[in-house]
Amino acid sequence: MSSKSIYILILLLISVSFWNVRPIGRFMTQDVSLILFLLWALYGYLKYRPINYKLLCNAKYNKPIVLIGVAVLISFIPAYWFYGQSFFQSIVVNRQLLSYLSLPLLLAIRPSFAELKKALYGFAYFYAAVITIDSIFSIPIIDRNLQSNIYDIEKTLISEGDYVRMIKGIEFIALAFFFSLGDLKKIANLKTLLLSTFFIFIIFIVQNRSTLFPCALLYVLTVFRIKGGKYVYLIKSGLVVLLIAMISYTAAQWMALFEETQTQLLDEDYNRVKAYTYFLTQYSPHWICSVIGNGFISAHSSSIMQTLMAMGIYNSDVGLVGFWNHFGLLPVVVIISLILKSFSRKMSYVVKCNAFFLLSCSFTIAYFVNVQFVLWLCIFIYMYSYNKLSNALKTNSSYEIKY
Repeated sequence: MSSKSIYILILLLISVSFWNVRPIGRFMTQDVSLILFLLWALYGYLKYRPINYKLLCNAKYNKPIVLIGVAVLISFIPAYWFYGQSFFQSIVVNRQLLSYLSLPLLLAIRPSFAELKKALYGFAYFYAAVITIDSIFSIPIIDRNLQSNIYDIEKTLISEGDYVRMIKGIEFIALAFFFSLGDLKKIANLKTLLLSTFFIFIIFIVQNRSTLFPCALLYVLTVFRIKGGKYVYLIKSGLVVLLIAMISYTAAQWMALFEETQTQLLDEDYNRVKAYTYFLTQYSPHWICSVIGNGFISAHSSSIMQTLMAMGIYNSDVGLVGFWNHFGLLPVVVIISLILKSFSRKMSYVVKCNAFFLLSCSFTIAYFVNVQFVLWLCIFIYMYSYNKLSNALKTNSSYEIKY
């Protein structure tokens, strides 16, 4: 693993507060994690910035983050006008958004796709080790009192039908999985198939439906679209046997997940349904807030967020709808447009998989306010930009950057 891969791996681990694993995790509050994240980002910028770093780190490729930043600043106005929140308080309460500096950092240090892949694979192996120790061996290595959300704290026990306790960072396991699918699509052999199967297994036992359903679909589609290769027919035959065995063994869990999803969507008292209804029809005090957002409201300015949480209504439950409710239409349009552009024929398979995953999660977990989710978005934008630049260089010159 190269030094850049190790650097990005540590960046990923900081973004999830090292899962609050003892002993270091006991000190990793949200603010401590943010400070450490920014210091680590500064170190990486100074250490790895190449001489020609402006090849990627320029106004063109940083434009998405600039537009999101503008939207955040504009949202300070309705927060002040309708909720009495001062501009200074808005800066304080939005401090987690400083993690959007991840994009210019990545654009400056310019890790290759191979380096990103190794970092994500390393993260996935650590993730698997932690959930094994925490859930299967039941060793209390995680300090769950420092988990940042109520729904994280409630996951101290394994519910009926679940395999492991939830920990942060499942979206990074999905990214590692997409890289493995990219390799499988290019080189169909037992090693790449087993690696992809290992990652989808981790995603399955975590039982996060927003991640599991799109990843399972991509897994099946990728394997059955493999072309060429000495053992391609053997691999496909083996996969059919493997899928039949997996479906037979896990059929009850799959049916339970589908039935739970259907029941919840039809239940008006389900928290996610309540959140959609409230944010789309009731929350904004003026029509202009539907355009520029309501701002991120601090408990020091208004009790509205605490009241909503007491009712089971969270912005984080409804993805881009919750994000739009805070910061308006502009950042949502920016994100959706990048996702749609990523389905271009010239984009790599990994970028397309990530775009499909983001689109699938747009109305559930794609809420880009906390550090780990912001980093997920910034990695996606970086990969899109890197791929786009590489295509342009290959077209216009003999120089190309490595994948």
